Amino acid sequence: MKKIGMCFLSLLLLCGCQQHSTKQKQVKQKDTIVLGYVNSDGYMKVKQKGKYGFMNKQKQVMIPCEYDLITQEKDVYIAQKDGKYGVIDKQNQILLPVEYERILYAYDSGYFFARKQEKTMVFDKDG
Repeated sequence: MKKIGMCFLSLLLLCGCQQHSTKQKQVKQKDTIVLGYVNSDGYMKVKQKGKYGFMNKQKQVMIPCEYDLITQEKDVYIAQKDGKYGVIDKQNQILLPVEYERILYAYDSGYFFARKQEKTMVFDKDG
């Protein structure tokens, strides 16, 4: 059954599946737009000068607003910059550099499926 699940996830990655989006309330605070929710890490997604990041409830920047897109996937963040994807943790430590064409995170296995130069690779959180 695991092989079928892994094959299905790989197929989704190869077909260029789109990441889901959630409607979010926007609250303006100076030049930063706070997308009105607190995630499981206690962070709020923010947008500043067209770039995304996360801040905590005390308004401290935890993940700088330097990404074109960033989404939380369970306990990690998939970030996009200049058309490439990477993975960071909640302390802004790079788990996978922002150099992949596509990244998919499989919750049940904890593996990342990353596509680069027509190759699909599988990583865990340790790389």
